[in-house]
Order: sequence, then structure tokens, then C-alpha cells
Amino acid sequence: MALETKLVWNGLIISKEMDLAIERALIRGTNKVQADAKRILTDDKHVDTGVLRGSIVTAIDSSDNTGTVLTNIEYAPYIEFGTGIEAEGGLGRKTPWTYFSEKYGWITTSGHKPYPFMRPARDNNKDTIKKMFISELKKVTE
Repeated sequence: MALETKLVWNGLIISKEMDLAIERALIRGTNKVQADAKRILTDDKHVDTGVLRGSIVTAIDSSDNTGTVLTNIEYAPYIEFGTGIEAEGGLGRKTPWTYFSEKYGWITTSGHKPYPFMRPARDNNKDTIKKMFISELKKVTE
């Protein structure tokens, strides 16, 4: 009587499971970055209406395995990078300017300092996101 063991390669099944694991990790990672970006803005004493905070959303593209955290608010880059003489890297306008605000009337400013919220949310979570990917992929390989 012969003893026999068969090894069968289920590459397509494993490949699909890996794709799903990557997608789960992307969703978890982008949700974490989104939550932290919103938390940073919540902690900010400069938040006026919460519109920017409420506009931060996530998008997953499974076709190229990317997760994106974004906002479509026009003034978001000015908050993130600053404006005028205060702008990050000295890239802002060098002279003061005046504008009208319905809430505050005429305002003259030289700009405001950067208040990064997206980059710290991303950078502070790099290790956590790596662990999320490892955790999800381990589920497939164990």
C-alpha cells in the first residue's frame, strides 16, 4: 500500500485573497490617516466652521492599489503650507494684502504660518499602516 501526498497550487485563489487583503489594509490605512487629519483640525484653535475638517474623505483604487486621503476645499493648501511671508519654504507673497471678510470686514495681512494636518496625519501613521498591511497579509498566509 502506497502513501501519497498531493501538493496543489491554488495560485489564483491566493492571488485574489492577497488582493483583498491589500484592499482591506488600504481601507484601514486611509481611514486612520483621515481620522488623524480630522483630529488635528479638531485640536486647532483656528478652526472656524469645521468645513475643512468635514470635507476630508478617502478613496481607494484597487486597480493600482492606492489609497488617497483628500479634500476638495479650495483653501486647504493655504492652511497646510501657509501664506504670504509665513508660507513654508519662503514661497509665499512678500508684501501685505487686504481682503474683505463678511464675518470680520476688511483685513490686512502678511499671511499666516503653515498648519499642516495632512502630512502629519500621513507621516505619524507610517508604522501603524505597515502593521496593518502585515496583519492583513498574514491572515492570507497562515
